[in-house]
Formats: sequence, C-alpha cells, structure tokens
Amino acid sequence: MTMKKNHYIYIVFLFTVFFFQFALLAEDEEAVEELHILTEAEREGYKLTKNRIPEGFPFVLSDKTGINLGKLMESEIRQTYFTLKNTSDKPAEILGMASGCPCITLLTTIRKQVVAPGGEVKVDFTVDAKHLNAMPFERDIYLYAKGFGRVKIGIVGDIRVMMEYKPKQVIDLGEFTGEYPFVRKIDIHSLFDEDIVNIGQVSESKNFKVQVEKVAPKHFRVTMTAKVPLKRGRMREIISLPVTGVKGYGPLEVGLMGIVADNKFSVSKKDIIIQSADVPKEEEYVASFDIVPFIAQDNGLFSRQKTDAKKVFFQPAKEDEDAQRPWNDIKTWEKFLKDFEVTGLLSEIKYELVAHADGIKVKLIFPAGYLNAGRYLLPAVVTYKGKMIGRVKLKVY
Repeated sequence: MTMKKNHYIYIVFLFTVFFFQFALLAEDEEAVEELHILTEAEREGYKLTKNRIPEGFPFVLSDKTGINLGKLMESEIRQTYFTLKNTSDKPAEILGMASGCPCITLLTTIRKQVVAPGGEVKVDFTVDAKHLNAMPFERDIYLYAKGFGRVKIGIVGDIRVMMEYKPKQVIDLGEFTGEYPFVRKIDIHSLFDEDIVNIGQVSESKNFKVQVEKVAPKHFRVTMTAKVPLKRGRMREIISLPVTGVKGYGPLEVGLMGIVADNKFSVSKKDIIIQSADVPKEEEYVASFDIVPFIAQDNGLFSRQKTDAKKVFFQPAKEDEDAQRPWNDIKTWEKFLKDFEVTGLLSEIKYELVAHADGIKVKLIFPAGYLNAGRYLLPAVVTYKGKMIGRVKLKVY
C-alpha cells in the first residue's frame, strides 16, 4: 500500500512540475509576441499599454521610416543599419542582440551596453537574399533589454528575381551510376534592363569541372563535367558563381543533386527449358542467356503497380543531351567481365562470358551426352562483385 501511495505522489509531483514549466513558457512566448519596438513617429500620440509596449520601455528606432529595405535582388547581400535611441531620462542597458533568421547577420556586437538618456546605438547588419523566397518578407532581430525581456525589431522588404535558369537552377539527376563521364548545362538569362552583369569563371567544384561562357548579351551558359568516378551515396553539389557589374549582387548559385549508386544488373531469363531428345549425343551442347542492365518501374523498385514508364539503373542520367549511352557500348561491358561469376554449377559444366554491345552473354557448356541421361533441374547463380544479381534454372526434360 505504501508503494502505491508513493507512486501516486510521484506522478502528481511530475504533473505539477510540467504544468508550471508550460505556464512559464507560454507566458514568455506571449510576452515576445506582444513586444514590438516602435519608431519615434509611431510613438508620438500612441497610448502605451501593457498589451503593446511596457510602460517605461526606453528604446525606439530613431529612423522614422522603420526598417524597410525596399526591393532586393534575389542574390543580393544588402548591408544597412538602424539606430536605437534611449528616450527615457535614465540610463538603459542592452543585454544583447540576436538574429531571428539565417538571412540576417549582425555586424555590430552589443553585450551589456549601458546607453545614457538621449544616447543612441548604431547596429550594422546584412540581409542575404538568397536565403529568402522571391516575395515580400518580414524577419526579426531580437533586442534583449534589462528589465523588459526580448523585443522584436522587424525587418521588411521585397525580393525580386533578376536571373532566369533553364532547365532549372538545381538539376535532379535521380539515381545514377557515377562511373561514366557526363555533362550538364544550365543557361542563365539576366533580367536586368541592360547588359551590365558578368558571371566569372569557376575552375571546378568537388565533383565537377565548371566552365562559364557568355553566349549572347545577358545570356550565360554553365557547363559542368563530372569528375568520375563519383563517390557512392547522396550527392548535393552547390556551385557558387562570382558576379560583377551590380553593387551588392551575387554570387549566384547553381547545383546538381542525386543519388550515386553502384551498377545494377539482372539476367535476361529465369528459366531455360531443354528437351533432351533434341540434344545431339555426340556433341557439346551450349545453352545461353544474357546479363543486362537492371530495369525497374519508375514507381519503385519493389512496387506491385504496373506502368510502361521504366528507368535503367546503368546511367549517369537519362536525358537527351547525353551523346554517349555507356550501357550500349561493348567497351563498357568488356570492363565488367572480370567482375561477373557463375556459381552453383556441377563440375562437369563449364561457362564462358562474352561481351557484346547490349550486355554480356553467358554460355553454359555441357559435355557430349550429358543431357541425354534423364531429367534434370540445374541451377546457375550469377554474381557481380560477389553479390547475386540473378538465378537461372535449367530444366531438362
């Protein structure tokens, strides 16, 4: 009975602690949402109440227009400032400031700074527009004032797109094999009224060689050539392009993403049926099948749904701009011969691997008279780098 009572008291204690923590958090969040710093113009004639700004809050923005950055270009880094003024008749202390968005970087460090009556503090900061969507925005800088907690300082502006990317700013390559050279191109069109922007050269990135050329006025082309072999795994390559000609604009960013996988293969047949009566007794008999690229449905490797759309797991990426199809090249298949093996065969049965333009032919060679002795069920397991890619059953009747 004592144990049950103690257990009950413990549960009540935990519930009480949780309730008070939740209440404190809610009270703090409510205070943060209600505190918005005002400009001098806004404060004139404005009745201060506890629901808006606490009575006696000393700081206002001395800029009467507030912090409105106006129009920003989508890759612009805008540097500006605001000034805080102590309008009270007593010294006021700023405990610190913090950015409320990765797009805002504070260049001025303020920590436990006392501001005299009528005194001002200038705060420099930057807004990096590439972290924001192309639309009107509102973000915050947090001011921590002694005795008043955290107060929001609102930053507003409007992001405009000044560059157009074709086919896309970031190309999704999907799942692909990283052993074969491939090239991707992104065209960038300037939307500035005049031909004033220039995009500089980038020699290379982690996984790609990069070339930038100006093909026409206000038209640039970025050519990215893969540095094969690419490391297997998820790839997200962001390439930064330096820009000159417009103050504060740039750099631009383009990218490639996808999953670099190993080659995937399958066998062309699952069963080979042999009629023993049709097999010559005096000659060797050859049965064959092919090793080919693995083909899966677009809606998933193990999906039960049927669709005509297919993709080949043996490609850098399946797009029309690929001049070379490596899986249709006999030289590609000749490289793989040493990585394939056929196991599970009886010692009397031999095999040969022969590369051709569409895959590798597997020839199973039976001694003369071997298949005329009766009924058989003979397995043949094909492996790639030691891993099974398919099993073929030879059924002899």
